[in-house]
Amino acid sequence: MPLLTTLERVKAELRLSGDGDDDYLSGVIADASDALERWAGRPFERVRATDGLAAYGGRFLALPRTPVRAVYGVSLIVLGGADQSLPATSYQLLDAGLGTLVRFDGVWDWTAARDGGLNHQPRSGTELPLWRVDYEGGWILPGAAGRDLPESVERACIETVKAAWFGRLRDPNLTSERADDLYSGSWRQDQPHFLPPVARALVPRRFG
Repeated sequence: MPLLTTLERVKAELRLSGDGDDDYLSGVIADASDALERWAGRPFERVRATDGLAAYGGRFLALPRTPVRAVYGVSLIVLGGADQSLPATSYQLLDAGLGTLVRFDGVWDWTAARDGGLNHQPRSGTELPLWRVDYEGGWILPGAAGRDLPESVERACIETVKAAWFGRLRDPNLTSERADDLYSGSWRQDQPHFLPPVARALVPRRFG
């Protein structure tokens, strides 16, 4: 699991010494990192990967691992046939930060399933990840040499761990309480979101 902050930085934020809570904090860091990736709709760690992507017949194709450092090859899986590799001159990385590939000699073929009739019309909503892009993208994470992950992403992870640390002894479903002559409280009817609002504000969602 790629970790978006380090145990050492979290302990410094919480002003903790000793290793008695290390296992707990390490587990929460892993959970927070995973939750942030799912919230953002994208991975953060810099790796070389081959991702399968659906396309919709336009000239632009968005890669999920950004910023894109290099594109090594693009091919189309042909069901029942041989894969088709695109020449490097037929596409270009238009925006490394957004991960946008532009097609020069046409469009990114719509990868929807097609009806069996004479017209073989594609069916919207049935797109398959048939485009394969071999590329390198993402950031170097905290704790590694050359770390370049945006501070806002690491801060979101730290704030999530801190929220879990300070809230570990209270009921997470309790939304309000009053203590006067009689105690009263109200509780959420659904499960609370693991990420605190500050973390969600710091990390934008890629989709939705």
